Amino acid sequence: MAGRLIYKYARQGIQLSLADSQIAATALYYNLTLVTTNARHFPMPELMLYPIE
Repeated sequence: MAGRLIYKYARQGIQLSLADSQIAATALYYNLTLVTTNARHFPMPELMLYPIE
């Protein structure tokens, strides 16, 4: 799933790191809310984000 995210966003000109794509894939797979200080690293609209500052 992480590889598919990297591929999907690379086609849109967005480069995701392997670590960020693995974190996002895990959150998506388990239907979790991702708490992060770097919301811009996770451009997936289907991902539930809780950005903190």
